[in-house]
Amino acid sequence: MKLSTLFLALSLLSTQAFAHKGASNEPDNCRISVGSEVIHFTAYTPTFTQSRSFCREIPFV
Repeated sequence: MKLSTLFLALSLLSTQAFAHKGASNEPDNCRISVGSEVIHFTAYTPTFTQSRSFCREIPFV
């Protein structure tokens, strides 16, 4: 019971994260290789570019 209560409390305090492995043939300009895995990487600079996302070159960094 204590473990489930702790898990619930921690999940309510956590920030959002969205992830999926995706299809290997799915077109994605933000796909990079890390070891044997291929991941989608997107960076945001809200101070400079509001909600625009970047994959390879990140301005103002």
